Amino acid sequence: MWPTVTCFADIPEKSLPIHLEKYGLFGIGFRRDFLIRQGARPVTYVPMFSNEWMHAIGGRYMLEDIAAIHQGFDHYFVEKNAETGKPMSRQIREVPRTEEQVLRAVKTVFELYFLVFLKPFNSELPADHIDNYYMEREWRKYGYLKFNLAEIAHVWVARGSRHAIESGYPDLSDRITEI
Repeated sequence: MWPTVTCFADIPEKSLPIHLEKYGLFGIGFRRDFLIRQGARPVTYVPMFSNEWMHAIGGRYMLEDIAAIHQGFDHYFVEKNAETGKPMSRQIREVPRTEEQVLRAVKTVFELYFLVFLKPFNSELPADHIDNYYMEREWRKYGYLKFNLAEIAHVWVARGSRHAIESGYPDLSDRITEI
């Protein structure tokens, strides 16, 4: 089973039109404090631009270097795991004491706590360009988001769809906006 990441956009309502053009006319919203308690946090955007050569370490070259380091570490990690023949695991907040525990901890930090929260974007694109993701102000949660209807703060639906949502979910009627 592959791990999942649930993505959210922290977009002010006045900026929704650009987002709607890209993704469609339906969305559900949650309060930020609810998402934080579920483990969501903002992504780190990495700007990329043409002619990055010899500029500060960042952008495409930084991401390529991170990918190369990850590939090398992953190769080493898999080899070490195969040598020992046992799964490497540790408890959260447990100080790693063996080489295997250190490797597992570094792999967790690198993949789960860092890489999953990086997002490259082309800094030269205009804000309304279909491939400009920076304005999404994305947050991510590692794993699925489990919630109930009471935790939904808002629902946006295409014009003419309100009745269908209300009939299926009458408790949401005061939180629905047609767009």
